[in-house]
Amino acid sequence: SEWTQMLVVSLLIHGNAYGLKVGRTPMGYPEQLVLIDPKQVTVKVNDQNGAVQYLVGPGSVDRTADMWHVRGMTLPGKKVGLSPVAYAADAIGLDRAARKFAMDFFTNGGLPISSLTSDMPINQEQATTLKQRFVTATRNREPIALGSGVKLDMHGVKPDESQFLETQQTNIARIAQYFGVPAER
Repeated sequence: SEWTQMLVVSLLIHGNAYGLKVGRTPMGYPEQLVLIDPKQVTVKVNDQNGAVQYLVGPGSVDRTADMWHVRGMTLPGKKVGLSPVAYAADAIGLDRAARKFAMDFFTNGGLPISSLTSDMPINQEQATTLKQRFVTATRNREPIALGSGVKLDMHGVKPDESQFLETQQTNIARIAQYFGVPAER
């Protein structure tokens, strides 16, 4: 059980587990695998042919012939694994983006994108002035007086329909999944 625990911890923290094949049977199969601290292993990949070389320890001893390597989370074409945190970087980035959006959304009063329409013709200067007045007032969550013939049309979603909380639960579940832990909802 201790060997299995060391294997799992290596995969979870470093994304890779390495072992040296010790002793051989008459058929050439290894008799034992001795796990190595992943920090002691340097993996070199030949860019031209994709061959992998495993260097072990401070002296960088080539142990390629005796190396056993298990990758954790892997990406296509990669010779080494990623830790769950590195693999989940995109999901964590998504979570941060969702939090930033929500913070901006709710800080600014939950006002979705809107448009100002008028039943009277207005020139560019008037439109710019109207827009600036509107943005200034709504940034501070103040009411705005639009004037004769101007109508505010709201577009987008209401704060309670933004599904922010569902997004957060999904992200929590996804991160737990990377570590193989069931996420309680």
